Formats: sequence, structure tokens, C-alpha cells
Amino acid sequence: MITNVQKNLAAGLPYDIVDIDGVIETGQRVLTNGRRAMLCASDEEWVRFSGGTTRGIILNLGGERAVGRVALRFMQQTEVKIFFPATVSLYASMDGVEWGLVSHLPSSMPIWAPGPPHEQVYEWDCKRDGLRGRDRIGAACRARFVKVTLTADLNLMADELEVWGTDADEHDAATALPVQPSYMPPGMHTADIANMVLLYNGHYANGCGNWTKEALTPYIAYENEQGELKDWMFDGVLLLGISTPGGLSFETGSADIMREWNWYLDKTFAAGGDLAELNRATGVAARVLNDKQRRTKVVLMVPSPGELTSSFQVIDGKLGIRGDRPPTGAEALAMKCSLLGWYLEQVRQRWETAGYAHLQLSGMYWLSEGVSCDIPQEDTLIRYVSGLVHDQGLKYFWIPFFYGGRSYDWKDLGFDAVVLQPNHFFNDTGEERIRDTAHLAQLYRVGVEMECDERMNEEPAMRRKYIEYLNGGVKYGYMKQAFKAYYQGSTSLLDSARSSDPLNRQLYDWTYQFIQGSYTVKGCEQ
Repeated sequence: MITNVQKNLAAGLPYDIVDIDGVIETGQRVLTNGRRAMLCASDEEWVRFSGGTTRGIILNLGGERAVGRVALRFMQQTEVKIFFPATVSLYASMDGVEWGLVSHLPSSMPIWAPGPPHEQVYEWDCKRDGLRGRDRIGAACRARFVKVTLTADLNLMADELEVWGTDADEHDAATALPVQPSYMPPGMHTADIANMVLLYNGHYANGCGNWTKEALTPYIAYENEQGELKDWMFDGVLLLGISTPGGLSFETGSADIMREWNWYLDKTFAAGGDLAELNRATGVAARVLNDKQRRTKVVLMVPSPGELTSSFQVIDGKLGIRGDRPPTGAEALAMKCSLLGWYLEQVRQRWETAGYAHLQLSGMYWLSEGVSCDIPQEDTLIRYVSGLVHDQGLKYFWIPFFYGGRSYDWKDLGFDAVVLQPNHFFNDTGEERIRDTAHLAQLYRVGVEMECDERMNEEPAMRRKYIEYLNGGVKYGYMKQAFKAYYQGSTSLLDSARSSDPLNRQLYDWTYQFIQGSYTVKGCEQ
């Protein structure tokens, strides 16, 4: 334990601000000058970080120190597009070159919530938190340099970086574990899926969520311009639904549990339903490609129970309503666990009854794209479902969005296979977002999601964005090194495969080459 009196080692020190490419500002002191900014965006004591890539703030402590606490204050005012960071990460180094991870700090307050300006201090304390990856709670961190990293989408406002510790070389100080960046590769943890396509089979007014053998075939097997099957395409399929016939959501938990959860299960497992059609499509491709042992690996979603508005019970495997009084606290958590246990058992039973000859149930997918700090005990529920999934011999999948809370914490949450969303296709971000996602994915040791929708076949600007994802796979290594999931709206790759426009058809061909690992960087105007 630290025996000497701690002081703020950062007080008055200059610091460098760096991005992925290196130092972008040097010798700054506003964050360490001891003056506390007012909760007003115009106060010059705030340091603004806008857009771009993940930034780091590096302090040279001037010698070997025993660091016991690090804190950095932020302001949020959503009406002027100033937000808290989803994650602040802390690193320590003895030479300023090789860095060890001290901790990741998630926001403890909702991001993007409207309201008056308010503050949050992101703090690591060795007595409470310990060093990530080490068991020694209470041990200070040995460091000559400290780095604090954060990612800005629109604007972050930071003030007063404090690093508390002692000048002495404390005997109980520990060294942070070195960071060894690498993507999550395909393997047993991904059920040997390398490239998994997302196919949405919820309710859509135009019926695009109702999959047929003909529509599924170009995803399972590469189809040339003459409609001939020439090779395998995606080796995994994630079936998931968002919207219900009543216009509610499986993702937010507003879907009616009794009626709409059963509707989705019935639709997915019906005799002529989505899985039956996927089975038919795989069987046809296996015959044409003379690979009759081939099975399409299937991952199915786990809906969110949301905030329960009624009490439920499961008796002899049957789900029913127990009363109108919504449960709270521990009772609510226990009821959610029971509901999801019922859902997973329904999936198991229906799968076994169907006996799909050309499909393999490989995993379950947690539908929510981040861990919310304002949903009580959500992380406990996630871990509980992990145990249920593993009891069935399946893998547990997750696709957090770029600012999804606790993306880095996937292993502790019980997930096996994880990819990070860049969200570049949908947001006003530059190509650096692809690079930044690749950077973070390697730090978190997860895969990368490819993203597009039907607009890539209609708008040149969106076509360019999708090409940036493909090019990024070559530039940053995730084409060959990482497990990948492919969000493609409803039918964008199907539309490309069947398009008479050679530019659109090209996108399907390039995606196939990307899956095969033979794609080469293209000009975004092609």
C-alpha cells in the first residue's frame, strides 16, 4: 500500500496530445493548471476534442512514480452537441513507448441525454479498482509516463487532469500489463465462423424480412452474373429481428413478450419460415458445389426484455402472465432471467424438432448494442444468459456500436465472439473512423463489422463509404486477420448481386473477393 502522502503529480505539468499518427499538440498546460472550469461551454478552461480519431493525453511525470489515482473531468451539454465520452482509458509506461493498460473507465451517466450542462469525473483509484488484469487490488501503478485516451465523435470538453501518487519508489507498486493489440481471429470462440452476414427477419411493411430460398442463395453461395453458383460466400448467418407487427422493438424491449416473442419464434421456425428457407438454400448450394457435408452456421438473436410492465411466470415450460404489477429490484432481475431461460429453451426445442439437415445452430446473439448505465443490473442479466448459452454448447455473440458502453469488457460479460461497429456508413465521419475502429478493435481484441445498406446501390457517396470499409480491411489487416460480421441493411448485397448496373454488381463481387481474402484496394471513385 502507498505509505507516503500522495500529491497531484500532474499539477502544472505540460502534456502532449497525440492521435494514432503521433503528437498533434505539445507543451499544453490548460488541463493541469489547477483552475476549475465553470459548467459553460465558453469557459476557456475547458479543452475541446472534436471529431477525428482516438486522442491521447500524455504526461511525463519526470521520474519513476507510484500512481494511486487518476481523474479527468468532463462536461455534457447535448443541446450544443457536447457529450461525455463512452470510455476513458488509462495507460502507464516506463519509457513512453511501451504502454501497459491500467484501466478502462465507462461513463456512469447516460450519454446523449438532454438536460442542462452537467459534469462527470472519470476516476481510477487503485484501492477500489486495482490494475486491469492483475489481482492486486490496492497496489499503486509504477509509471514514469501516464496516458489518458478518449474518442470524440462530435465534441468532448475536458478539464483538470489529476494524477495522484508519490515521488517515492513504492515497493508495493505494480507494473501495468503490457498492451498486445490483435484482432479477434476466427476460431472455436466464433464457432469457426469467419464471415457472418446479418439477415433481418423481423416485421417490415414491404415484406423484406420474409426470406426465401431464392433471396438467400446469393448470401450462401457466390452467384455469377449468369446466376450460376460458383463458390461458397458467407459461412455464418445471424438471423435477428428488430421490429414487431405492432411497431414495437425487440431491441429496446418494448415488444410484447407474450404475443410478439412467440410471433417471432413461430415466424423463424415455421415449416416454410426463414430457417426452413435457409436450409433449402444451403442444400441447393451444397449439391451444386458438390460439398454435401457443408452446413451453414446459424446464430439466433436473444431479444431484450426491457423494463417489465407485467409479472410473468414459467410453469412446466409454458409462459404466462402472473399479474399486472410490474416487478422491481431483485424480483425484476429474476423474472428477466426466467423469461430468457424460457426463450432459449424454446429455441433449443424448436431447432431439434425441425431437424435442419443443412444448418448448424452455433450461437446466440445479445441484441442490445451496448451495456446501458441506466438499466439496473443489465450486466448481471448478460452474464446469466451467457451461462444458459454455454450450457447448450453454443457460443455467445455481441456487436456493440462504436460508442457502446463497455465494448472492451466483453470477456468479463461472458461473450465469446465480438465485433465492433465503426458506424462510419451512417454518420458524418471521415475515413479515419475506419482506421480508428481498427485501432480500437485491436486494443479490445475484437473483430470488425462491415457496414452498408441499400443506399450504396443508389448514392455515389454511400458507395464510396462502403469501399472505404473494404479498403480498410486491406490497409489495417482485418480482411484476413479478424472475425467479421456484415451489416447490409435489409437486402443491399442481394440487390447488388441481381443488379443490371455493373457498378452495383461490382460491390457484390468485391465483397466475395473480400471474404476470400483476395480483394485489393480500389479507388473510391470506381
